Amino acid sequence: QVHTLDLMASTWDALTSHFEGSGVTLPLFRDVSISSIFFLFHTQLMLCLLENVYLLDYLNFRLDYNPVAFLALLSPVLWLVFYFVPETKHFVVATRVRAASGILTLLCRVVGFYLTEPLYRLIFSGLGVASFWIYLPATINTTPKKSKTRASLIIGLGLGLSTLGSIMLRTVDDTRDVSTLPGLYNILGTVLSGIAAVCLLSACLKMPTEENMKDFEDLMRPDLRKKLKHPYIDAFRVFGLTTTLVLIMMMLYIVYNSPAILARWVAGPYFAIVIGSSLVVDIFSTILVIAPKMILRLNRGVVFIWNLVFSFALLFTIISQRVVFPPSPTSPPVVITTDMHVSEYFILVLAIVFHPILFVDAILITKKLVKMRPSSVTLGFCFTLSNCIGAGILTTHLFSVVWGYFKPVTQYFRNGFYIPFAFVCVFLTSVIIITDGRWLIRYCQPKKKKIDFGALTDAEDKLEDITSGFTTDVATDFDGDYDFMTPVYDNYDINSRPDSFGTNKRPSRNNWSKKAKGLIIAICCVMTAISIAGCVITEAKPEVLTSKPANLTVMQYNIRQAISTSGRVIDEQLEVIKSINPDIIGLEECDSARAFLNNFDIVRFLANKLNYYSFYGPQTITGTYGVCVLSRFPITDHRVIYTYSDTDETATVEALIDIPNFGNLTLLVNHPDGSPQAFEAQLDTMLTRASGIENATKTVICVGDFGWNVTSPYYKKTRQYMIDPWYIMWPTGINNRNESKSDLVDHIFLDPSWRHRVQNVTYLSPTDSFSNHPVHYVTLAL
Repeated sequence: QVHTLDLMASTWDALTSHFEGSGVTLPLFRDVSISSIFFLFHTQLMLCLLENVYLLDYLNFRLDYNPVAFLALLSPVLWLVFYFVPETKHFVVATRVRAASGILTLLCRVVGFYLTEPLYRLIFSGLGVASFWIYLPATINTTPKKSKTRASLIIGLGLGLSTLGSIMLRTVDDTRDVSTLPGLYNILGTVLSGIAAVCLLSACLKMPTEENMKDFEDLMRPDLRKKLKHPYIDAFRVFGLTTTLVLIMMMLYIVYNSPAILARWVAGPYFAIVIGSSLVVDIFSTILVIAPKMILRLNRGVVFIWNLVFSFALLFTIISQRVVFPPSPTSPPVVITTDMHVSEYFILVLAIVFHPILFVDAILITKKLVKMRPSSVTLGFCFTLSNCIGAGILTTHLFSVVWGYFKPVTQYFRNGFYIPFAFVCVFLTSVIIITDGRWLIRYCQPKKKKIDFGALTDAEDKLEDITSGFTTDVATDFDGDYDFMTPVYDNYDINSRPDSFGTNKRPSRNNWSKKAKGLIIAICCVMTAISIAGCVITEAKPEVLTSKPANLTVMQYNIRQAISTSGRVIDEQLEVIKSINPDIIGLEECDSARAFLNNFDIVRFLANKLNYYSFYGPQTITGTYGVCVLSRFPITDHRVIYTYSDTDETATVEALIDIPNFGNLTLLVNHPDGSPQAFEAQLDTMLTRASGIENATKTVICVGDFGWNVTSPYYKKTRQYMIDPWYIMWPTGINNRNESKSDLVDHIFLDPSWRHRVQNVTYLSPTDSFSNHPVHYVTLAL
């Protein structure tokens, strides 16, 4: 076995000797490639896991065994097995565990996304997530202390590159990650997996040599490690650091890896958010490569203020979009226009510009974890508890949307979309204090024993550069310990270094060559350019119509989040829409721009593919089913009307559509839910507004999944004010194919002025509609 490993390592050296000779520092690209690809794959696997758990339970309308997949997050508990492994063998075993778990993560990523069945995708994504959370502690545990700065920078750079990559992959296919699609599209993921596998094996196969054995003494020689004076306090600090790292990664894949999320939170400009997010991450990654000392020198005060401003901006972005829903059936409806105020734009810009603090926090946390050198058991246990907190926050995030279905627990999360983000922001802001070892020791230390904190001399606060004669601040860790991170100068006098720093060994030079830096920066710029270009190319470009069309086709379509028992069916639903070629579409159950639906913005996808105007309707923060309007003609005005509900938030979209040489048409898209009182409140609001619009000499069409059929009193009440084109076309209620709509809940209602313009009324079967609801459309003469 040893000979085989040596042979593989020698082969790798032979293959890479060319690149080493070209001046490119290969280990840098190897480690950055590993970091960025693994973080990107973790984002994809985690979102796939969330999507398929939600998909399978959503189709069944109940909780079953599928959420058991979240146990994948508890895989770090397997590190407790190291309690029975001799300490002298921890490094070797952990290195092998890192290689094995990393390869398993890559295999699950490749195989899982070639499959289409939701259950199989759930299994492989769960296994991939579990493997990743074994791999990450192994990476931290096999990094020597003397490499802590380099390792932490690579972690931060990997997170930045993975974020850029995720944005790029989503903008080129209208917010859908193109590399996760089954079939040929997954070749890109396969290629990246192959690159990561080769790099990972090369990193794990090359064991310490006699030349660099001293750098690995803290790993190979446990007897040389310092005894912990306060083991319980240090364990608490490790737990705080691992939890913050988990929450940072969660914040990235829930919010910032897909610009569509922020755009649908605030009904903001998608193109501007793509540009802003890409450029901010690109600039930060460039700074991290060119001048890492700018990040490493940040003290606790700057990091704290940066976290505070970011947390305030993100929370205010969410809270500013909250709606005070009607508290009772007799309460008046709440009418909202989605135009953003200048202050909301400003806060959104802050939330985008300041979000690189997540990468900074990850750098400082990783550096501190490597420096503290917790045992494998402690690290695994802390990551397990941290993932439990992360799973709880994800559950809270889901409960804020499905608050009406699992009472009495979930009802307390109604209109509480901000709750999980508030917890994360509070944790990010307080992590500097939580992990500060000095106040913890002071608090836990008996009063009789006093600790002399004056040991840190003034010489440790400043370092004097002998050659240039100026002073340079020393970067600090969370606990106030000082690390020598100042740049190395050619004429640096090592004898001038204060003795209180310990060893007199000269710090190693930054081996990031100019070619390496240039290539990494070029990759960042290319991904940013592709993201912006992809957004421009795929953006909807509606045709400008000047003449009045002969006919008007209006479609009603409940797409059920574009999911089925066989997986995503958005492409099939798009073909259905194209085959009918409607002029105006009312969509329901389309609020998919959230983590549990893979951050996929269905409305933007359909609008861009059809080149239609669109209005998304209620923001995702409100937690409705989602109702929207797609139109071939310009949408000149729009608003969202919220009515009383006791199961799920009920919103009605009202859009004013300008038809050339015909005039304005008002479309109302509906999807009520809840108790009879909730249905009554929504229907009264719809009929009141429709009647007011008719009195203003404007034509009105109401479409939607109303939740009631022709035998209900709600239908009879609606027919007193509006007409049903089905019975205009087929007075007996039976069409020429012997089909009836008696059991259907999807309707189109017209104001009486349309009575003599009905030309055709059609229902497609749910099977042909690729949904659990039929497509319903009507053709009207203009």
